[in-house]
Amino acid sequence: MSLLILFSVRASTSMAAEGVQIFGNVLLVVAIGTIGTEVSQGEDSWSSARD
Repeated sequence: MSLLILFSVRASTSMAAEGVQIFGNVLLVVAIGTIGTEVSQGEDSWSSARD
């Protein structure tokens, strides 16, 4: 019985770790997308400032 509890705890722990990893990847993608958008907008304002 205790073996089953131990197994379920380990399973939920690994599931939580996977969820954290997926969440981290999503945050990374969002951050890269935001930075990329800001950089391209900054380039646009630079070119319009030169004109």
